[in-house]
Amino acid sequence: MNSGQESKRSPSPDYDSAFERSSYVTGVRYLLDGLPEDLDESEVMFLQSSMPPTLIESFDLPASRNSRLRRSEQREPQAPHNLIHRIMICVLTYLEMCWNWTWPRALFCLGEIMRVEREHQVVKIVLNMTTTLFLALCNMWDTFAGQAASRVLRYGTEGVEGAFKEFGSRRGPRQRTR
Repeated sequence: MNSGQESKRSPSPDYDSAFERSSYVTGVRYLLDGLPEDLDESEVMFLQSSMPPTLIESFDLPASRNSRLRRSEQREPQAPHNLIHRIMICVLTYLEMCWNWTWPRALFCLGEIMRVEREHQVVKIVLNMTTTLFLALCNMWDTFAGQAASRVLRYGTEGVEGAFKEFGSRRGPRQRTR
């Protein structure tokens, strides 16, 4: 909004468009210098699609940076992509961005769930209540099938509880540094 308002104003008498232009180009250069060396193909394609064609054609990129970009330029020209191709690229790009945004948060939430489980042992309480209820029902119907079912349930709950205890007792990456 500020730049839109500034563009409507008349420039001051000491305004230097050459200085503004060189500052802008220098800033873009610093941003490009800060790019990581290990860009993947989608990142390179994203950056390449943002560059003006005159810059790609007339500027010789250094061999150490963006070698994949140079390889993609040397490929044979491709036919224009159809509408379905473009839609799928957009959908896949947005899914990748969503995944990249969601994954760290999901890992954080899982870590918090494990922390709460270690502190309060919710699963153990639920399994004990389920076992107690099932054993009460089995005692009411004291038959061979009830006893077999109670043994199977006890075996299963002990296995689940043991797995949760073992998994919860592992030291997480944040705890190792402490």
